[in-house]
Amino acid sequence: MRTFKTVTVLVALAAMFATACGSDSGSGTDNGVTTDTTVQLGTFKAVVKDNLTKAVIEGAEVTAVDNDTGELLEYKTVSDAQGNISMQVPKDILLGFRVTADLFKDTYQFNIDSNAQDEELWALSINGFQMAAGLAGFEPDKTKAVAAGAIYWVNEAGEEEYVSCGHVIANPEGEYRYFSETTGLPAPLTEVPNTMAGKGEGRFVVGNVPAGKVTLTTYFGDDPTSTDNFIGKAHFFAYPDSIAITNVYADKDKYPAENPSPATCQ
Repeated sequence: MRTFKTVTVLVALAAMFATACGSDSGSGTDNGVTTDTTVQLGTFKAVVKDNLTKAVIEGAEVTAVDNDTGELLEYKTVSDAQGNISMQVPKDILLGFRVTADLFKDTYQFNIDSNAQDEELWALSINGFQMAAGLAGFEPDKTKAVAAGAIYWVNEAGEEEYVSCGHVIANPEGEYRYFSETTGLPAPLTEVPNTMAGKGEGRFVVGNVPAGKVTLTTYFGDDPTSTDNFIGKAHFFAYPDSIAITNVYADKDKYPAENPSPATCQ
């Protein structure tokens, strides 16, 4: 999943209900929500899925979030029996989206193109969250958030390729874990110290991130401040007792031609 797609557009992540495009004259409502029609509106479409099983989620509430401030916006809708949503949102900007549903943790994604027509929005079940935290070896703090995602490089065809041997650091700091290339599950750092190939798919988890705006920086080697080691960067907002799905994409100016994953992580 991409949270920002280079063509259609970030990891990412899931889908929303379709409505007619708005205009910039007069006033109106969308599913009972009053919209500010002085803003140019367009239709965002996505499908909402379970992050673990990949099954669609019916009846999930999806709310747009200001990508710059983290504020919940008035634009919202509910997924249908096929997990589909279509909703009117401001055009030509990046937005965040919150997904809430019974038996799922509140799940946020940011840096999503508001014009997208085939986005995927994800939610993590409460049971899946507890299992992942247990496997990763950290105790979730309900006053903080957990971030999850992957490091990707995008090829000329617009396809995402995972980046292995990468590290992630959050500001503010969190507890870092990566996914095993054999099990595809999060593991303690002593077992998996960086993003992996195979079933690891370049994925990471950052536990217990303080609430507020967070910057994720990805890098190779041991020094996250080195420009030589830099892979890419992403921003998101953390909310207490929630999940933030945030992919990080390798900088295309620095890595224009090929996936920067080294042959080995040594």
